[in-house]
Amino acid sequence: MPSPAPEPSAAPVPSAAPVPSAAPSLDAGTTPKVEAEPSGSPGDPDDERRESVRVLATAVYASGSEPLVIGFRYLIAINGDDLEVRGPVDREPNKTVFARPLQLIEGVGLGERFIISSRPPGRPSALGFTNVTGVTVENLERLIATQQANRGPSGTTPR
Repeated sequence: MPSPAPEPSAAPVPSAAPVPSAAPSLDAGTTPKVEAEPSGSPGDPDDERRESVRVLATAVYASGSEPLVIGFRYLIAINGDDLEVRGPVDREPNKTVFARPLQLIEGVGLGERFIISSRPPGRPSALGFTNVTGVTVENLERLIATQQANRGPSGTTPR
C-alpha cells in the first residue's frame, strides 16, 4: 500500500518592505516638531534663538518671487524676531528657505490663499500659499500681526 504523500510545508511569507513615511500632516491644533539646528560651537549665543521656533502652520507654495518648489508643503514659523519658511516639509523640514524680520513682513489672507510679502531694507519678496493647515488663513494672519505687535519698532520685544 502506498504511503500517503507528505503534507506540503507552508512557504515562508515574505515580510513587507518598510514603507517610507509620508509627508507629515498637520491636523488642526497640532504642531510638528522642528528640531533646533546644530550650533557652530558650545555656548553659541544663537542657540537660544534656534530653539525658540514656533510653527504657526504649514501651507503649499503656489507662486512667488522666492525659489521655493511649487506644489510642495512648507512650514511657516516664527524664530526669534523673524518669520521663517522652512522645508519642503517632506524633505528638509529644518531648512530655512526664507527669513525676514517680522517688522518687515505683511501676511494677508485672501480666501483660501495666504500671501507673505516683505518690504525693504533688502530685496522685496512675495510668497503665495494655498492649502493652509494647522490654523485658518484668518488666524494665521492674526498670529503674525500679534507677534508683530508684541515686538518693538526695532524688532525687539518691548520691556
